[in-house]
Amino acid sequence: MPVEFSIGTKVISLGRVADPVVPLLVLTRRGYAPFDFLIDTGADCSMIPASIAQVELGIDLTRSPQETFFGIEGGGLRVFRGWMRLKIGPHPLRVRCVFSPHEHTPLILGRLDLFRHFSVLFDNRRHLIRFTKLTSPSI
Repeated sequence: MPVEFSIGTKVISLGRVADPVVPLLVLTRRGYAPFDFLIDTGADCSMIPASIAQVELGIDLTRSPQETFFGIEGGGLRVFRGWMRLKIGPHPLRVRCVFSPHEHTPLILGRLDLFRHFSVLFDNRRHLIRFTKLTSPSI
């Protein structure tokens, strides 16, 4: 059964735009807790602030591999690599992600691991995002 979330909107300098931010449950030190993620099909992988990884998820970043990621701005960002466990509705999902040292980094759910387990539909007529669990992983 598909899991659906409403899509909000926000106003930017060019006008009103869809704002696909959805509440997802993330496994933390104290069990599952809700966090708002931007569903970004243009992002290769998921990303959250390193402070959340350390404080909420209990990840020891001193033991995490580092690498430089490049985004739309062209400049490199040194990040930590790791994993995060979350739920999309009742469906558990383990995703590879990076942890950004920038405190104001938005929580992003990207394509890596997500597209392997879910079909994602943006229904702009009904203002919702639909996640449909795939019966067998793809890609």
